[in-house]
Amino acid sequence: MARSGGDDEGVEERHQEAKDEERDSGTEGEIQQCRATLEPTGSWASHDRVSAPLAPKWTLWYKVDVTELERALSDIAEVRERLAMEQRFKGYSSVAAMLSGVLAVLAGLAQRAIVPAPSGTHQEHLYFAIWFLCAALAAMINYGAILNWFWSDASARDRWQTRTVGLSILPSLLRGAGFSFALLVRGEVAALPGVWYGCYGVGLFASGTMLPRGVVPIAAAFLVIGIALLFAPPSIALAWWVLPAGFGIGQAAIGALVRRDRAVAQ
Repeated sequence: MARSGGDDEGVEERHQEAKDEERDSGTEGEIQQCRATLEPTGSWASHDRVSAPLAPKWTLWYKVDVTELERALSDIAEVRERLAMEQRFKGYSSVAAMLSGVLAVLAGLAQRAIVPAPSGTHQEHLYFAIWFLCAALAAMINYGAILNWFWSDASARDRWQTRTVGLSILPSLLRGAGFSFALLVRGEVAALPGVWYGCYGVGLFASGTMLPRGVVPIAAAFLVIGIALLFAPPSIALAWWVLPAGFGIGQAAIGALVRRDRAVAQ
């Protein structure tokens, strides 16, 4: 009986040892399985093995992201262009602008016939009278066209824009007129072309948001030419072709831009 009890105890001990070994081996097996799952076969530091399966995904994401960004930028540009078109003043007349350019050419031809190179008080006054009359007629043509549009076609918002345009250009016109008469009284007529070019350029810049986009370079050209003429000798500044060249070509270009802008808006 004693031997049987000892055998039973030995069997139980061996059974317990087998369970312990199985448990330990199971734990180790789980660890090895986790390692096998986490670690790739071969070198972990291999760039090809890591980046190769990920590269297509990142490339696809990059392409999709850039495409969406370009589409968003395109939509924003279109919205800005539509807003700019809505803000532009519709009362400008391309025909009136071109007629102003024609008047400048006619005034230049009149100066060539009467006082091609003004010298002395009398000739300087004739020069001033020719170009002051040209400016007055051009203003009447352009503002007459605006008033005609104002009473016939303008909506409430367009009428508000008319007041805004008038106020933006008015200071430049008043400054130009004041400078003109002051220079005439002082006998400094040679500075008049520079003042007229410069003031007109400033007026175009002041109302640039309501004019076609291409008018901005024209306004800059008027401003630069005006500054240059202030330093030019009288023989160049008062030459008969100086004002027709700038105002004739400039007004014709503005008229063409206004016509193109009107055609696009329709």
